[in-house]
Amino acid sequence: MKYTVLDYLEETASQFPDKTAFSDVSESVTWSEFVQAAQSLSQFIAEQFEAGSAVPVMCEKSVKALEFFFAALYAGCFYSYFDASFPDSRLSSMVQTLGVSKIISDRKNEKKAFPACRYAAVH
Repeated sequence: MKYTVLDYLEETASQFPDKTAFSDVSESVTWSEFVQAAQSLSQFIAEQFEAGSAVPVMCEKSVKALEFFFAALYAGCFYSYFDASFPDSRLSSMVQTLGVSKIISDRKNEKKAFPACRYAAVH
């Protein structure tokens, strides 16, 4: 019986492992590649964030961002998308509300993420 979005993701990956799951302007992944990437990234997230906590993600909308979203779920956390176009005051408010001290960021948004938190994990 399926209970979570991860159950549905894994079922889809087992039924259609070689079909394209997601693509953006620079990358495309199959369902099996996507699940493997999310599971792999979840180890990093589990080392950086407590289970049950928020994982802020400030990345361009991309395959990589989706991988981080699902990695957060695999790590027993939940994700929160931080849009780099938000004003600094809004980002600071989100950080305070979620009670986080780290943000997952891509290199493009590293400088925007760092003032909001003491640490930005860049991938």
